[in-house]
Amino acid sequence: MPNNTNTDLRWIFAVIRHWLWLILGCTILGGVIAFAVTAWLPTVYQATATLLVEPSQDTNQGDYSALMAGERLALTYSQMLKGPLILEKVINQLGLKETPEDLSKKIIAEPVVNTQLMRLTVSESSAEQAALLANTIAEVFTAHVQALQADRFADLLQSLQDQMNAASTQMNETESTMDGLSARKIEDEAKLVRMQSLLAELRTDLQTLQQNHQELQLTMDEAANSVKIVEAAQAPEEPKSFPYVATVTLLVDQVPDLSGGDYTAILASERLAQTYGEILGGRQVLEAAISEVGSDESPDGLAKRVKVEPVTGTQLIRLSVEDTNVNQAKLLADGIAGAFLNQIQVLLTEPYATRLEAMQTQIDDLSVNIDATQTEIENLSAEKFQAETELARLDSQIIEDRNDYRALKQDYGQLKLTANDASQAVSIVEPAQSPESPVENRVLYIGLAALTCAVVTIGFAFLREYLDDTIRTSEDVSLPGDPTILATIGKIPEGEDELIVLAQPRSPIAEAFRMLAANIRFCSLDRPVRTLLVTSPSSQEGKSIVLANLAAAMTSAGQRVIVVDADLRLPRLHQIFKIGGDIGLTDSLINSNSDGNLQATKLEGLKVITSGKLPPNPVEVVGSARMQKLLKELETKADLVIIDSPPVLPVADAAILTSLVDGVILVLRAGQTRQRAAQQAVLSLRQADAQLVGIVLNEVSHNMDGYNSYYRYETEDRKNSRSTLQVSQVGGVKKPSPSFYRMKMSLATLKQLFKNNKQV
Repeated sequence: MPNNTNTDLRWIFAVIRHWLWLILGCTILGGVIAFAVTAWLPTVYQATATLLVEPSQDTNQGDYSALMAGERLALTYSQMLKGPLILEKVINQLGLKETPEDLSKKIIAEPVVNTQLMRLTVSESSAEQAALLANTIAEVFTAHVQALQADRFADLLQSLQDQMNAASTQMNETESTMDGLSARKIEDEAKLVRMQSLLAELRTDLQTLQQNHQELQLTMDEAANSVKIVEAAQAPEEPKSFPYVATVTLLVDQVPDLSGGDYTAILASERLAQTYGEILGGRQVLEAAISEVGSDESPDGLAKRVKVEPVTGTQLIRLSVEDTNVNQAKLLADGIAGAFLNQIQVLLTEPYATRLEAMQTQIDDLSVNIDATQTEIENLSAEKFQAETELARLDSQIIEDRNDYRALKQDYGQLKLTANDASQAVSIVEPAQSPESPVENRVLYIGLAALTCAVVTIGFAFLREYLDDTIRTSEDVSLPGDPTILATIGKIPEGEDELIVLAQPRSPIAEAFRMLAANIRFCSLDRPVRTLLVTSPSSQEGKSIVLANLAAAMTSAGQRVIVVDADLRLPRLHQIFKIGGDIGLTDSLINSNSDGNLQATKLEGLKVITSGKLPPNPVEVVGSARMQKLLKELETKADLVIIDSPPVLPVADAAILTSLVDGVILVLRAGQTRQRAAQQAVLSLRQADAQLVGIVLNEVSHNMDGYNSYYRYETEDRKNSRSTLQVSQVGGVKKPSPSFYRMKMSLATLKQLFKNNKQV
């Protein structure tokens, strides 16, 4: 099992080795640029003076001491030190020819953390000038602070007096405001009690009205349901007498008493049933029933066939309808009953609806009054809370103002005692010395620049390699269907004969071509391949060289091979085999004669048909019936016919030729063929129903591990002129001969092919 860590390390070193020229170039360029920039910049010296900031000794209490003490005072002075007033005095004293703004850029003034020290640093091209500037600025600033402190106390005393007067006025205004708020708070509390009592009464009235409304609504619902159908229309299927009679039974409940008057007695019990019986047979009910049923009969005619009779001693009413059609009788009976129910419900609920509407109006008015009262209570509560909050705030403020007034009074007394000590606030504790060396470290800058360029370039190289999908090794091949990799062919050195199987038969590349021939024969055990097409995804991928050497390896193995150059766009086989190319395939198709165009080569048993004259329509030529007939004839004259075709992706020639051959080999060029192009080529061949025998990876770099080992042992084998299994002693370690490695590589390839065929 391969070690993934070692593989990743090899990949990292390979990327660095591949882009080493760019990494070194950018590193050197960054160093040269940094050297030029540092050489162009002037030399800078820095001199530093240290100042001590001391607050007044007697200002240990009050806000003034806190303001003048410690780091805050040092920070304030560091800002004042770079001001135009100080720098103009320094320029005039030293006679400098520069502005305060230019001089300020050379100065760095900053307090030392957790101390009362302030550090003044001046940058200058001369060491002596830097020290002179630092000391002069420190002296001028110290004198300026002493004069400033002497003038500041008069203003501070007046300021403290003004603050005391303002604090006294503020306290009087606060007390007056608090008195007004207290009176308003008492008034709001009394009004709030009255509004809360009124709100309680309104809510009680609203609850009573809502309860009455609910009871009246329930009574109305009971009145609406006082009449209901207890038995739908029924008629006997075989009546004793003709016509049919359909009967509906209704139940009349006593309506609840609203007022306890005569209305309840009138509608009660049997008299209520009799009254409803009269209404049930009335003209208005019959008209509504006729309209609902859709009958063209008149109400008078229907009334003659309708019979309404209360059931004695009960609250039932029986409605009977006669008709010659039993369904019509049922329909009319149900229609009359439904129309009656609708009319009675309207009649019974009308008195209740008026009272409910009036009661709902009262409820709405009460709800509005309650909402208004609640809003007013909330406003009063908010005003009360606001007054209480404001009183609490003013109470806290007046306490604070009194404390401030007392503190100001104390500060005023102390300031008078400390006015004489303020002139010693700033002193120089360490004058600036002339620096011995400049502040810049050119070697460090150059090293950092070179290192930065190297890191950026290495990052670019790895990003470029990561985004590159070019196929370089067999592990990079990832194609649809996982086709078999038949062989990995190394790169033929420049200047060597392209037909390397004949020129250098013992070279590793020639051995790879013989392995390719063996693998093809192994793949065709179950399905013999008599015609083989060699193509590639794009141009310049070495398919013609692979085909020529494969044909030579097949012939060396004892097979009769005919090579056909069907690349009628950019033919190359005549150049590789060094034969004439004027007469060839196109002439054979025109004359229907291939024997005269078969040309012999250096190998007996290997013949070639070159492309001949290039036609204007190559697709039609290779797809013609004569082409198919020619290939059939060539199969009878050789053991294997190998055809060279144009690339798959640019033109359709290869896709057409796949239907005329037994198998196809796709040649990929390491370092040039992109993964996407290879995938598209395989998909195009699959769509053309091509029998893809496998993949050949061409021009693999000799830097790969397999080729390094093999090439080393093959070189040793050439020196010793041995072709059988042998042992060589190199540095005290026994190593197998290259024949052993060839056999081992062949067995590994056969094992992979067997595994792929088993999966298929």
